[in-house]
Amino acid sequence: MLRLSFALIGCVLTMGRFVPPVLADDLQFFETEVRPLLTEHCYECHAGESRILRGGLRLDYREGLLRGGDSGPAIVPGDPQ
Repeated sequence: MLRLSFALIGCVLTMGRFVPPVLADDLQFFETEVRPLLTEHCYECHAGESRILRGGLRLDYREGLLRGGDSGPAIVPGDPQ
């Protein structure tokens, strides 16, 4: 049983190596180029502070983009279309 526990811990620790970190340049690009556009044009209707959340779509956090709204995901990772 102890061997199994060590094996599971080893697997969990190793899996973290394969998750790509958010690059500083990517984060800076998002904060300087993308977020201002979302704030100006989208957050009024698609953010947590919105009086009415249109289409069930939240754009103010990553999971909201991935889950999408009434018509499906807003983004699909790896698919720029």
